[in-house]
Amino acid sequence: MKICFLIIVIIITNPIFSQIDFDQYKGQESKITINKEYAFVNLYPYYKNASTQDSLITSRIKPSIPEGALTEKYFDDLAKNDTSPSSFSIVLHSKLTIDINLIRHCFIKYKLNKNNEVSDFKVLELILDKNQWKEATETTKETNTIKDIFSYCSVNMLFEFYNQSDNPKFPVINELKTSAKNTNGILDLRILIQVIFENKAALDKYLFL
Repeated sequence: MKICFLIIVIIITNPIFSQIDFDQYKGQESKITINKEYAFVNLYPYYKNASTQDSLITSRIKPSIPEGALTEKYFDDLAKNDTSPSSFSIVLHSKLTIDINLIRHCFIKYKLNKNNEVSDFKVLELILDKNQWKEATETTKETNTIKDIFSYCSVNMLFEFYNQSDNPKFPVINELKTSAKNTNGILDLRILIQVIFENKAALDKYLFL
C-alpha cells in the first residue's frame, strides 16, 4: 500500500542565532507531494540562511525542540561559555525530520567549533518522546542507512534524487536518479546509498550546492 507523504524544502530568509527562539524554524508546508515509503516531513538547510556567524549555538536550548536535545549532548562544553568568552559552539548545517513506523525521528548535521578548531561533520539521531526530543539510544539498519545518506548528502542533493523533474544544475543526479528507484518508480533508500557511494567521485561537486 502506498501512502502519500510530503517532502518539504524550506528556505527561510531570517538568519538563525543561538539567542533566538528556534521554534520559529519549523518550516512551512510546500506543494510538493510524492508517494514515498517514508514521511519526509522536513528538509531544512540552516546553512542556506546563515551569514558569517549565524546558525551557531552557544548556549543550552529547551529540549522540546530538536536543537535543544542537541545542546543536552554538549551540556558541559556549553556551560563553560557562561564563565568565559565563548570558546565552544555548535555549527548547524542541516536537519532532516522523518516518520518511521509512526515515530518521529530527526537527524541534525553539524560541526563542533572548540577553541577555533572545527570538527568534521557529525550527525545526531533524535526521536520525539512525549513531546520531548532525546538522543536515540537504539539504531536499526534502516535508521543507519538514513544517517549514512544524510551524513554525505546536502539537502539539495537529497531533494534532487527525489525530484521528478531534472534540474540542469545537477546533471549527474539527473542520470542517476532512475537507478536509485525501485520497479514502481519509488526512491528506495537502500538502493540510493549504493548509488551514492558507487558514484561518490562524480557527486562530490554537489556537496556545497
